[in-house]
Amino acid sequence: MPRSERRVVSADSNRRTRASNAPLGSRHPSVVITGCIVLLGFLTYTYVARLIEARSSAGGSWSVAALAGALCGLALIAIIVQRWRAKKVGALLVSPLVVVAACLLVTRGQLWSFLDGGGLITSPVEVAIFALCAVLYCAILGACLMLTAKSFAQKRRQQ
Repeated sequence: MPRSERRVVSADSNRRTRASNAPLGSRHPSVVITGCIVLLGFLTYTYVARLIEARSSAGGSWSVAALAGALCGLALIAIIVQRWRAKKVGALLVSPLVVVAACLLVTRGQLWSFLDGGGLITSPVEVAIFALCAVLYCAILGACLMLTAKSFAQKRRQQ
């Protein structure tokens, strides 16, 4: 094999090696983003469906509890937007991630029992938590969809 062909082969293999050692989402970010959008869409649907189902089991306090939870979620989103505009990005992700993790931990029994067909939401506190989570997941899903549309538009302009 001539010397020039060896250089091409070695450069190509080095490129493949570097690409295989790259982090998960760097080679094909659309796959990771699509997976996140599907997961967030599923969680949003599940929480909203659980809220609708709880309307009959939680009694008369359902509307007050759902409103309180939704308002808390909107207040948290307002705080996040305010931090974003103030360029405090380091503290930006702490509060929503903590709240989302806490919501998943607190509601995991109710959430997974929904998939099995059991477990009713009966307390107003659970209704408020599910409303808070539903609002947060809707906002995060909307932000992901908006960022995905912007990134695809940028790719089209570059091509």
